[in-house]
Amino acid sequence: LLPNGWAIQPPGGLMRETDTMPQGAAASPDGTLLAVVTSGVNPAALLVYDVSTLAQKADVPLAGAFGRPLWLDADHVLVAGDNADALFAIDVATRSVRTIPMARKSHPIEVAKSGDGILAVAGDGDGSVRVGKLDDLAHAPAIKIGRHPGPLAFSSDGRTVFATDRSGSSVVAIDRTTLLTKRISTGLHPSEILIAGSDLYVAASDADAVDVIDTQTSRQIADIFVGDQNGSDRLSGSSP
Repeated sequence: LLPNGWAIQPPGGLMRETDTMPQGAAASPDGTLLAVVTSGVNPAALLVYDVSTLAQKADVPLAGAFGRPLWLDADHVLVAGDNADALFAIDVATRSVRTIPMARKSHPIEVAKSGDGILAVAGDGDGSVRVGKLDDLAHAPAIKIGRHPGPLAFSSDGRTVFATDRSGSSVVAIDRTTLLTKRISTGLHPSEILIAGSDLYVAASDADAVDVIDTQTSRQIADIFVGDQNGSDRLSGSSP
């Protein structure tokens, strides 16, 4: 029982300890494997587990890592290398790692992919997003987002990249062709985004809410509070 009154129940299914500070996870295209990025006290790594049993299938050391891994295809995972100023493309079967250097002090922390294979990378070091093919990203224009860009998502048609600006409490829509940007206000400190059809869901971590934005009009269509309430008073602390 936590001091705020929340009761923590034991897990209802399989549980597996990872290494220190798991950053994010992603299932393989066929849903059989789970890739997990860890980067904490221990050296950074990509861990791969069997979804049905949580048996560990691979442990691939990395020079740096941050954010959620991205499956490029059924056999390869892309990881943002943060302080290594690089992206790492990992062959899951052979455990081999290909390094794709990025701009110095760019500190890549998030990656996303469109349906036709174009990638977007957010860099915390220079507050920018770069868009392009994998081997061209290092020389792609740096599109300024804010001091602390976060997770990225492509629109359903792949024409727009949405990037969170945690410091500015907004999402920035980037036209993939023109690289023009449009800023959309969100709740305090957006920490994650998800595209569902024409809707963009934004987890505003310090507003204890999920904003829903119509990507066709860039207007907010819902503000879903997910924190606790005491009567009509909203209580903070859920941090979605």
